[in-house]
Amino acid sequence: MAMPHARQTGWQLRISQFNQLAHEGLAGPLAGLVSHSGTACAARTRLLRVRREAAVLLAAIDCQKLASRLAGRRCEGPVQPVLRDCWWAHVLFETAAEGSRVSGIIDLDAAGIDTPAVDLARLLGSWQLEGGDPSPPLAARWPQAVKRYVEICQPAGDFLADIQVLHDTAVICGLDRWCRWLFSEGREFPDLHRVADRLEALLRALPAAISRLERV
Repeated sequence: MAMPHARQTGWQLRISQFNQLAHEGLAGPLAGLVSHSGTACAARTRLLRVRREAAVLLAAIDCQKLASRLAGRRCEGPVQPVLRDCWWAHVLFETAAEGSRVSGIIDLDAAGIDTPAVDLARLLGSWQLEGGDPSPPLAARWPQAVKRYVEICQPAGDFLADIQVLHDTAVICGLDRWCRWLFSEGREFPDLHRVADRLEALLRALPAAISRLERV
């Protein structure tokens, strides 16, 4: 893998992906999802619906302008080693006498040097996508956790805004990435219904994410 310092930051990855999305649009149902299984066909129908509805919502925004606005933002730090793929399934908890605590973290291959806002946006965002209303800002949904993180981290700049923008752009980039994997590249996944669950969660979060990003 590339050395951590050689990898693009979270901001850079999103800017390049938004530029690609502006030129190519959301990947269409071309190569992928060929199956003869009735169960898989039902999942395929769900995925096609998500792709269709997401394409309609994304057609209403100017991804090129959004990429330019993101490029104009500066993440003022701190910059440190981060996990990047720090979503709920990769952070393990156990119950202890004083309450729940982190007992392990798995899947470290995406780790690199970046702002810790990347990890906080990924973890809180994955919890929000998993259930409940996807429209409240992450800091409003978990105020105590975010406050404690800021006290320890003491970040510069508008750290809470960075967290939210990273999450909202990840909603769009996640839909785009999954559609490319499924439809353009024809990647195969053992459980398409779990994939469909994940894409439907991203679709539910998409209107609120677009609304906030239009004000960035």
